[in-house]
Amino acid sequence: MKKILLVPLLSVMLFSFNIPRDKQKHIGVSSLISLTTSSIAEYRGASKLDSWLVGVGACLLIGISKEFYDSKSLNHTEDINDIYADLGGAIIGSTIAIGFSWRF
Repeated sequence: MKKILLVPLLSVMLFSFNIPRDKQKHIGVSSLISLTTSSIAEYRGASKLDSWLVGVGACLLIGISKEFYDSKSLNHTEDINDIYADLGGAIIGSTIAIGFSWRF
């Protein structure tokens, strides 16, 4: 029961701080990506540590790739704080995934 309350609590904490809307989106999407990736890795037989590392690594790979694309694009600008927000979201999502040990 305590684990079920963790997700709404983290959501309320995230949106109660004075975090810019863009960074909130980065944290939210990164959490979903890492949660999904970690859950799949654990389902496929990886240990909790390995699945956590796969989730965080995959999310950071996507986030860094997006920032690299933004640096080359004329319509967007890169921002190192976006990568920090991605890292925070990746840690949250992977930690929740291995904490619940969800099975498909």
